[in-house]
Amino acid sequence: MGSPMVDTLINEIEDAFAKHTCVLSAFSVLDPMNLPADVSELPEYGNAHIETLAQFYGTEQIEEFEGNRTVVPPELGCSVTVKNELEAFKPQLFMYKSVTMSPFPKAIAS
Repeated sequence: MGSPMVDTLINEIEDAFAKHTCVLSAFSVLDPMNLPADVSELPEYGNAHIETLAQFYGTEQIEEFEGNRTVVPPELGCSVTVKNELEAFKPQLFMYKSVTMSPFPKAIAS
């Protein structure tokens, strides 16, 4: 058995991840490998994940663990701001993918 403090910390971390797996999954929207191949599909790409992140980071959260309650203010402003920022980032991410993950440099190297 570990110390009570370590056990409590482990329980709190497990509790946090169990409650927020949808938020962790939503970060996949920022992985360039998941972007569509065609830029015309970009406006619809990842909208559900962006909404999840906007709601989580743009609204007040109430965390409860073992009888303790903590109110956490929005991390990144209001949910509309977070959503707008993530939507605006999609084209930048697409350009990054186009430049860094293009098959062209591999063809030159071979």
